[in-house]
Amino acid sequence: MNEHINTAATANSPGDGDLILVVDDNEDIREMIIECLKREGIASVTAASAGAAIALIRSNKIALTLLDWGLRGPLDNSGSQVLRVCRELCPLMPVIVMSGLGLDARTDAVIEQADGFLAKPFSNSVIKSHVNRWLQRVRTTPKVFLPQCREDILPLRKFKRVYIRHVVQLLDDNVSLAAEKLGIHRETVSAALRNNASPELDSPSINESVESRSTSKLKSS
Repeated sequence: MNEHINTAATANSPGDGDLILVVDDNEDIREMIIECLKREGIASVTAASAGAAIALIRSNKIALTLLDWGLRGPLDNSGSQVLRVCRELCPLMPVIVMSGLGLDARTDAVIEQADGFLAKPFSNSVIKSHVNRWLQRVRTTPKVFLPQCREDILPLRKFKRVYIRHVVQLLDDNVSLAAEKLGIHRETVSAALRNNASPELDSPSINESVESRSTSKLKSS
């Protein structure tokens, strides 16, 4: 697997926490892009093949992908293969297609649901502008509660607290109104905000209760 990891992002950088995947079989283009991102304080990983790119998508929480449409591989559509995997595993992650093939490539990328298109050759300023604009859009987009990647999956108990806190924030920190809208006790909302234990928040789900009883029966038999 041919990949490069740039972890030079500083703790206070605008892109803190964001990881960019750069997929291109041209080493010079990969190096140009990661150096540009590094100067912006944005961490990145790179891949030179469809297989390497898909492996990185499966193993990392990628904020944005820059994808070479003419990526060489066993088939002529290696770039589109990567895009389809992105749409399957992380449907909300923006994918910007890069190509020097002109209108046909742009049309194909749009049909495959690419979020943007960069015509090669491009300058550092174009990369900087596109990446920062898309990262800003990602950060300001309201988070959905359905997980988009495996890393997004939360235990149900933790999810309850996340949901309650989000509702309280939407209601301008009005705990009483949040309790009314959610149909729960005000003390339960307060416990979620303080991260305190609460029977209503921490009670096991039906499946957990059944599994626990089954385990107990097995041990006693």
